[in-house]
Amino acid sequence: MEKGNVPFSAFFSLFSPFPSIDRPEVGCYFGVTFRVSTMSSSTTLKLPPELKERVAEAAQAAGQSPHAFMVEAIEAQTRLAERRREFVASALEAEREVAQFGLVYDGDEVLSYLQARIAGQPVRRPRRRKS
Repeated sequence: MEKGNVPFSAFFSLFSPFPSIDRPEVGCYFGVTFRVSTMSSSTTLKLPPELKERVAEAAQAAGQSPHAFMVEAIEAQTRLAERRREFVASALEAEREVAQFGLVYDGDEVLSYLQARIAGQPVRRPRRRKS
């Protein structure tokens, strides 16, 4: 295993009643710390005083330090931006497929199909049509 990369499963294996003897990537500080660091660099973030105060209050309410709160918030926003980018790429690919093949589903038919399926009624799948 490459240093700096700890598999997600390694964290949960710490709590196994039969811990692995050969896990060089896992440290032992109350059983939850790792020898490898995921923090690679520091960044200075200048916040307006009002926002800094709001972050401190929100972090305290969440039982976190302001630093941990901001790291978590940045991670969440980064994940959201990545998902949005993937969604847009998927939509653009679908648009190219429609332009290339011209096959689409009628939205009303799809809605009726889904409603019938949810209600447990037998129903035929909608058919693709030329656009």
